[in-house]
Amino acid sequence: MSRTLDSVSLQALVRERIDDWHLSGQPDAASVLAEHPELRGAKSLVMDLVLAEFNLRTAAGDTIAKSTFCDRFPAYRQSIAKMLQVQEFLDECPQFAIEEQRARWPVTGDEFLGYEIVEPLGRGGLARVFLARELAVGGRNVVVKISRFATREAHTLGKLSHPSIVPIYSVQHDAEAGWTLICMPLVGVATAVDLLDAAQAAGVTKRDGRLVARVAREARPLTSVTQPAGAMREADWNLPYADAIARVGLQLAEALEAAHTTGILHRDIKPSNVLLAWTGRAMLLDFNLSIDVAAAAEGIGGTLAYMAPELIACLVEGHGAAARRFDPRCDLYSLGVVLFELLSGQLPARPENAERLPLDAYEPWLESKRTANPRLSAAELAIDPRLAAIVHKCLALEPDERYATAAELATDLRAHLGKMATLSRFARRNRRMLLLAAVALLGSGVGLGTYIANRPTPLELAYRQGLDAYGKRDYEAAVVAFTRCLELKPGWPHARFGRAQALRRQEKYPDAKVDYKAFWKSDAAWASAFAGYCDMQVNDIKAAEAEFFGAHRQGLRNVDFLFNMARNSTWRQFFPRAVEHYSEIIDIEPQNCEALINRALNDYYSAINSKDRLPSQQAMDDVRKCCTLAPDSFEVFMIAAVVLGEAARKDSSFESEAIAYLSKALTKGMPQEVALNYPYYTQLKRLVPLIDADVFANAKSDPSYRVRLTPVHEPPNTADWEVFQRQFGHRREMLAASN
Repeated sequence: MSRTLDSVSLQALVRERIDDWHLSGQPDAASVLAEHPELRGAKSLVMDLVLAEFNLRTAAGDTIAKSTFCDRFPAYRQSIAKMLQVQEFLDECPQFAIEEQRARWPVTGDEFLGYEIVEPLGRGGLARVFLARELAVGGRNVVVKISRFATREAHTLGKLSHPSIVPIYSVQHDAEAGWTLICMPLVGVATAVDLLDAAQAAGVTKRDGRLVARVAREARPLTSVTQPAGAMREADWNLPYADAIARVGLQLAEALEAAHTTGILHRDIKPSNVLLAWTGRAMLLDFNLSIDVAAAAEGIGGTLAYMAPELIACLVEGHGAAARRFDPRCDLYSLGVVLFELLSGQLPARPENAERLPLDAYEPWLESKRTANPRLSAAELAIDPRLAAIVHKCLALEPDERYATAAELATDLRAHLGKMATLSRFARRNRRMLLLAAVALLGSGVGLGTYIANRPTPLELAYRQGLDAYGKRDYEAAVVAFTRCLELKPGWPHARFGRAQALRRQEKYPDAKVDYKAFWKSDAAWASAFAGYCDMQVNDIKAAEAEFFGAHRQGLRNVDFLFNMARNSTWRQFFPRAVEHYSEIIDIEPQNCEALINRALNDYYSAINSKDRLPSQQAMDDVRKCCTLAPDSFEVFMIAAVVLGEAARKDSSFESEAIAYLSKALTKGMPQEVALNYPYYTQLKRLVPLIDADVFANAKSDPSYRVRLTPVHEPPNTADWEVFQRQFGHRREMLAASN
């Protein structure tokens, strides 16, 4: 029997047993799992059985202690606890419960908004998640999140691009039925809740970093799917468990750095919103409660156990506006709670009667966080004291005592996982073995050591080969060499940058973008600037805008970058914003004619969309100045005629100046066709009858001419990371700007 048929059969088995329980009144999920051990590989079906038992028993009047009930299923304890919280949400929010009951949720085999539903993967209070096949693109396997309520999640995720943030493919709306569907790639199905279950089952003495890899790899849908090539091997996680959690924390901190830089707070970081991809990477899920500084914040969301105490205080005191402020430290507190729980198996703060509290029990949760003194026992949990200090800093009661930014947290986690720190921890754990090895080496002499110390390493040789191939414009060979570097030293920014540059020169922009974003931690501003350039080249101007905004927010003011940012704003018809960016260039280079002429053009575009507004005095001064700076260019005189022609259309006093500029443009080489037919410069056609007839008759004809005043600016083309950082690095730019 195929795996797909097994999936259908198991789903039918679970439905049949639940139907029998309704008739017999004797639900027992544990006995079904004992009878059918194959169900243990289908977590969503196990959750269906357990929830059905819980609901039937409570409906029959049984008094069930949730902790005792969860203890009956130790392999799924955390998952069941989270599921019962969702059930509690529906019980306490009848408006959602009624909607849940009325909704005809899709089931296996349904075709729904262009997707074939394959099997359920999970459910929350307001949404359900399914494995599906996208029919329009050959039936590829995807994950779809379906909700009965409108959401800004797709809009928010569309602005973000980071290896540790689950991206979206598309969003579908059915306004009549009230459905919203978000389509995402299938990159894994385990969450940090599954890791919590596995870690508690293994116990402190038996767990190590390979547990993360096993949980990520072994969690899969019932339906047969192909995992991506290059999925992370357990050997890649052959490190202590605490260091593996530090790596998870680093990946999530880097994701938050990317989100915060783009102006987005997650606001609901918790284990169930952390996906463990099959590659082993931790990824942020569910931005449904996020805050975007570019949009009006609506409501206050989060989960009390993971929510920062100052947010709960705002809810208690009725200060909703204060709770909606953009403060990255709130997300960092929540991430600290997740790391504390993954390391210890416990929440850092929890009211004694938490199981019996309603969902809006703000005061008990706030009091528990204010009075708790969360401390990770370094010796008992085999945690390095420095890692414990990092987590404790995230959990500080006062926001000012936490990390100010996700970048600061990522820096400390990166240092903890660095080679020197790792070697130091290894040395402390293996003092006796290292002492014996040192004694043995003393008798071997130093000649071989001297030779080895001065010999180029394989990494150095591969890097030199990559730079040499790049210099010879053999970009394919450069990619091969830099890829070899990354095999020898995963994540090395020198090789990531070099390979990204070589891929870009091959016009492989999506692949180049992945590498650019991967050196985010080394130079976040330029990583976003390069990524935005790649987005521009594939005409994804919305994604480019988000990347450029991130780089600009980081303080990058490189002139070529600003030109691309301004051009992208023009493409999006954000003309005032483009004017601002061209003004930044002019502040740096006051005689830059390209910036002056484009600043004037963008002001002109705003003017033609207004019934009465003339181009600004600044725009008219810009074109006049350009005619002085570039007296041989017909294009600057042409734009001067356009800008003054728009002014003349609304105020005749500018007409003679506009006519003079058009005459000079035609004399200097402007094609007749531009004046008569160019769609964006219709003012010129009105001026043509007013100029000297001979001037127009003697002007050249060139039907193929296209105005190109805003070229895409090439970013720096060196592949040498050190050279790039010396010449263009963001830190150098910031120092120059401050002097």
